[in-house]
Amino acid sequence: MRRLAMVMAALAAGCAPLERPREVVRVDLREPWLDPDAPVLRVGPRVITRGEAYRRVVDRFGGGQLLRGIARDELLHLGAESLGIDVSAEEIRRGAEERFEAWCGEFADAESMRRHLAREGLSREEVRAGFEEEARREILMAKVVAASRVIDAKALEDYYRETYAQTRVHVLHLAFPGGGEDKDALRRRADGVVGRLRGGEAWAAVAREVLEPERGAPAALGGDCGWIGEGADMPGDLKRVLFALGPGETGEPVWEEGFGYHVFSVAEKAPAEPYAECRDKMAAELAGEPPRAAEIQDVLAKLGEKFPVEVVGPPPPGEAPLSPGVPQRPALR
Repeated sequence: MRRLAMVMAALAAGCAPLERPREVVRVDLREPWLDPDAPVLRVGPRVITRGEAYRRVVDRFGGGQLLRGIARDELLHLGAESLGIDVSAEEIRRGAEERFEAWCGEFADAESMRRHLAREGLSREEVRAGFEEEARREILMAKVVAASRVIDAKALEDYYRETYAQTRVHVLHLAFPGGGEDKDALRRRADGVVGRLRGGEAWAAVAREVLEPERGAPAALGGDCGWIGEGADMPGDLKRVLFALGPGETGEPVWEEGFGYHVFSVAEKAPAEPYAECRDKMAAELAGEPPRAAEIQDVLAKLGEKFPVEVVGPPPPGEAPLSPGVPQRPALR
């Protein structure tokens, strides 16, 4: 919401069910030392045991790297417990489903996804399950960071100047980069999209279609840019086009030298608002912003001071110590 960020990812195209879902095989590699000689994988004449699989994981990712990840996870859990924060099963389910649908949208159709899964030896259910842990970790991190944020008068005033103190437009953007087509061909594609949008077709439906690669042509780019204020750092000609549009209007294609054509639509337009009338709304928005990398590092560093990380054995040769932001005490001798 603070500045223009051109969305350069294709919209999720949805997931059609596969015709014949393969059987899900669950392999438990936990506690391999309890039965290290139990076979878990056969590749031609070679049989891989639980112990061998565990050793290869450590060799592949490195003991130090694995310890860094574990330390981050433990600090996050301890911080969440100290703040009374938890992630519900429903939140994990929704988060995993959103990530799964976005992943499905990377494929042109169900058949291309089926071929990919077959090459990787995976099922849809295994992929979806794999997103659950990612969702749990990211949601928990977002909650811990949000609870640690200091939203004081200065933060609110800075945010107000960048947002509600200005006239703002909610921008939808599609772009047609040059490359395989000349300028006239790009303009015809952009004009076709403008005509469809002005003719009443829904932006989401048009975007879903044109963001997929076309035969012999570069893919379109774009997405929902969110709210943009008059003070946004962007080229003046683009800004003039945006703020000349009214709600629901689509502008003429705008040429950007060295790139191609941009098509902008304005979903909504909002005038500046008095500070007192939007103070509570701004506080809620600041609290709900996704965590930034610097915030995550700061929270982990503070948690590391509260819950010191102690490496009780030196890392393997060539491994780096724990990452910055995760304080550690000297190894025990």
